[in-house]
Amino acid sequence: MPANALGERAVVVISKDGTTREVALGDVARIDIGQGKPTLHTSGGEANDLAYESLDRMLIGLP
Repeated sequence: MPANALGERAVVVISKDGTTREVALGDVARIDIGQGKPTLHTSGGEANDLAYESLDRMLIGLP
């Protein structure tokens, strides 16, 4: 279930193709913003690279 459907704050990544990915804010260890691509690191050790060219928006802290 998406994090914000539970009323939790989340990081929401919206791609240009309309797909979304939500991660509860409490599960985010850090977000690296680099020249090549942003990377979303979860507290479980997962790292997700996001290509700037496919990224429409990244929203942080929305309930």
